[in-house]
Amino acid sequence: MARRFNQAWSLPEILAVLGVISGLCVIGLPALNGLIASQARRASIDLVMGWMDRARSAAIAQGRPTYVVFADQQCPEHSFRAAAIFQDNENPALAPVMLSRWESLPAGCRFDGTGNSVFTAPQESLPDGTPATFPVPHRGTLPLPHLKFDATGSVLHPATTDLSGVSFLSGLGRVAVARATGWPRFIESAPSRP
Repeated sequence: MARRFNQAWSLPEILAVLGVISGLCVIGLPALNGLIASQARRASIDLVMGWMDRARSAAIAQGRPTYVVFADQQCPEHSFRAAAIFQDNENPALAPVMLSRWESLPAGCRFDGTGNSVFTAPQESLPDGTPATFPVPHRGTLPLPHLKFDATGSVLHPATTDLSGVSFLSGLGRVAVARATGWPRFIESAPSRP
């Protein structure tokens, strides 16, 4: 007759394994959170760079001014977190045509409405002196902050700086657009110190 042995883990062995697992979690979770935040940052930068590139390309392809329009405090559901692309209508008497839906930045990211950016630039005025406005669902037409590309891809508005850009919160940096060429680029911010 064969003899059976009961094989089980002892309490100290179980506690040791739990201790090792806990230690790995303590070390690994901050790194995982940093990785997730880094991916959100990169996604935000890629999204804004894509908006600029698509608007510039549409302006050149269609031969009409094209805009990247940013939601500000006038659009509470997208406030400082979304943008859409518009293009001048073939009939100048009509409102600009929306080329893309409103797209939002990833959770935890938003635009900085302060400093030298499209959010603080003077509002663009049309030839008749009225502000440039854009149709927003459930809000009518609003004078929103925007970048305007002409038919050659150059930046027409805002006209206040050599680089017109969009700043991000939490030290992400800013997406800037060279006025003459209209090419977007990302400028990293120095990390802020407490």
